[in-house]
Amino acid sequence: KDTSGHRYKQWTEIIAYSGLADFDRKESEIESDIISKMHNNCYFCGGDTKSRIVTFAKDITKAIKLQD
Repeated sequence: KDTSGHRYKQWTEIIAYSGLADFDRKESEIESDIISKMHNNCYFCGGDTKSRIVTFAKDITKAIKLQD
């Protein structure tokens, strides 16, 4: 388990760099789209997992902002 957060940060940066085809949209639109898609694909997720999805989407949009 990565307790430093380095692997998670690296993962979000990789997704921000190469995983999105529509990175030129507003950050809020990208964030909402990621959250919506992940929530829709997570059929049996509880509140904790859905909260983590929101955090994950925000971290990806932060990484996109840093690339500009």
